[in-house]
Amino acid sequence: MRFRHWILKIHLYGGLLCFWYLLIFALSSLHFHHDFEFMKERQISNESRPITFQHTFEEGDSALATNLQQELNLAGWYLFWETYTDSVGIFHTEIQNPKTNYRITYDRVSSVASIEREYKGFWNIFNALHGFAGVMPNAPFMIFWHLFTYVCLFIVIFSIVSGIWLWSKSREDKVVGWVTFLGIMTVSLLLMLTTYLKG
Repeated sequence: MRFRHWILKIHLYGGLLCFWYLLIFALSSLHFHHDFEFMKERQISNESRPITFQHTFEEGDSALATNLQQELNLAGWYLFWETYTDSVGIFHTEIQNPKTNYRITYDRVSSVASIEREYKGFWNIFNALHGFAGVMPNAPFMIFWHLFTYVCLFIVIFSIVSGIWLWSKSREDKVVGWVTFLGIMTVSLLLMLTTYLKG
């Protein structure tokens, strides 16, 4: 009886812990499939900064992009396909994270970096949390979301198993439970089969 009590407690409070994660997952899934207009937002601003780190003209584009990112303290990943030096020697790169795109041009002669910031809005940040797992340069706290993702994964799996176990130990609503369980399984299998056959 004591064991069942603790399983029930973990089942209940685990659901409360994962509530926000599952809500984010559900709403972002809707956006991926329907592309809501109200979730689209763009604000652009510009600034210039002097750069103080030592560099040479022989420095590779990849190393220069990384050094610029560290010097400017910008969170995100630099896009190697947007990183190049043009015909007049101006260096270009782009750094991207869920909140902002940074388009950077750098004049090696004057050591001045020009930054165009494109703020992508709240909903883009919200949707980016869907399945995010990894490490982002210059964003040390993102590791906590990475860990929280795995915590929620294990709790959801535990809740599924414990929910079935707790239901099996209950003496009430067996018929309703079986009808609900088999009905959901049948509908799920039919949806997957329809998707597989019709694409």
